Amino acid sequence: MEPKVTHGYTLVSNVPFRAVCEVIRDVVDQEATVAAAGGMFPAPILVSLENHCDSAGQRRLVEIMHEVWEDRLLSTPIRPNDDTHVTLEELGGKIAVMVEYHLPEEKDSSSSSSSSSSSSSDSSDDEQKKAKAEYKAKKRRHPRSSYQSLHSLPKDGPPFHLINVSETGLSSHMADHAAKISRHNARHLLRVYPKGMRISSRNLSPIPFWGVGAQICALNWQTFGASMQLNDALFAGTPGYVLKPAALRRDGSGVLSQDAPRRILRLTVAGASNVPLPSGRSSNDLRPYVTCSLLQPRDDGGLAKVKRKTAVYRRHSLPFLSDDGPGPTDPVWNETLEWEFDDNELVFVRMLIKSDDSWSANPVLAVAANETKSAASITWNAKK
Repeated sequence: MEPKVTHGYTLVSNVPFRAVCEVIRDVVDQEATVAAAGGMFPAPILVSLENHCDSAGQRRLVEIMHEVWEDRLLSTPIRPNDDTHVTLEELGGKIAVMVEYHLPEEKDSSSSSSSSSSSSSDSSDDEQKKAKAEYKAKKRRHPRSSYQSLHSLPKDGPPFHLINVSETGLSSHMADHAAKISRHNARHLLRVYPKGMRISSRNLSPIPFWGVGAQICALNWQTFGASMQLNDALFAGTPGYVLKPAALRRDGSGVLSQDAPRRILRLTVAGASNVPLPSGRSSNDLRPYVTCSLLQPRDDGGLAKVKRKTAVYRRHSLPFLSDDGPGPTDPVWNETLEWEFDDNELVFVRMLIKSDDSWSANPVLAVAANETKSAASITWNAKK
């Protein structure tokens, strides 16, 4: 039986592992072509495997990855016999696989809701003994005594040290240990995955985890909600990698607000044109207004969110007069929204055009999200 990729305990059907690898291969080739055309180096792609295969299934996974990815797969050390960090340039357009290692006699745990692979076959006792011996030898080379949990993160672990943690698991420590977690993440990878209760396609909020230096926040791409909009804003105009704020880098304090300058953001909302109509609505039914939120991580691991909004657009200031201005799909506000904040380099603005409906939830007509450093250039996305 060929390995397949599933989506936890959701109602989503499975996909052949080979098919997933083929899509990743095609994306790698496309990215390499685009990078070469732009005179840039291709960036690596990190693939996280939540592996639930037995030994035979794992061998098949390796065979498929080698067959499909060929020399794109990072299968040998970049710097042999050297435990120092490698650079993105050295990795180039390689595919780097991240996978947790468990002792052969460990029971399988599938509490996460992220993707997994499965196959059927039994491993032999000899294979288990060999794997256990290799694991013990690896532990002797890189002692784990300095890391038992998020309460005692390693200071001098190997560069390939990686933590996979759920949003609830990490959130429970962030209030008291945010700076410590940030300093750890300046040297090692941390991947945050959605809590197990997210059986739909709702996403975790990535900003608090970016605020403690988490490099990877696992998001479902099925729904273009607030989390995906903010993710797009973070990586817009980049090759897929963004330099962390100085406080979260190797020599940083781990505290975002430290030495952050106090700034004022003034956003002039002039108007909009061709605002999309919801299905079954006429333009005369709309009462458009703009709501705008400034979002940034707090030092305690939380999310700071301050909302401002414009007045509801009317074609005339006097309600008994009509047809004296642009229609509701071309509203004009000419209002200025203002915020004062500590610029910790992870500050986002999310804007929505909504309709002020009387007896129902106000529908979202268009959305846009930007970092404050690029807020002068805004692209609206029609809400479908």
